[in-house]
Amino acid sequence: MGALRPPAPDDDPRQILAWVRRLEVIGGIATIPIALALWNDGPWRWVLLAMGLISLSPWPGAAAILRRAERHPDVLVSDPDRRRARARRIAIWQVPISLLLGAITGYLLDGWPAALFLGLVSGAVATAVSWWMLRR
Repeated sequence: MGALRPPAPDDDPRQILAWVRRLEVIGGIATIPIALALWNDGPWRWVLLAMGLISLSPWPGAAAILRRAERHPDVLVSDPDRRRARARRIAIWQVPISLLLGAITGYLLDGWPAALFLGLVSGAVATAVSWWMLRR
């Protein structure tokens, strides 16, 4: 379980990205059986299966950043002030994007009531995560 514990914010960016990659692989492995369980339930099986396979592939995500950092070490931001500035920029966009994606997903699943519910829940979670990111 120690491998699933997040590294400290001041740790080396390579350690943080290695942790993110472990979570990507775990999420991909968990998503594929869910897609197989929903095999007869319309297009969602394909969406889940694609998400699982993309999470397992080495091309997008943290694995790609780690490979790029081998060629260009300046890709990784190790300065704490620059990392905090990046977190602030992400926090600004995280809430509206989460609201929009939650609403779109809810509408596709069950119409406007689900769009309103999922949009609000996604926005609330994104607000809490953004607040946590900014307080760190």
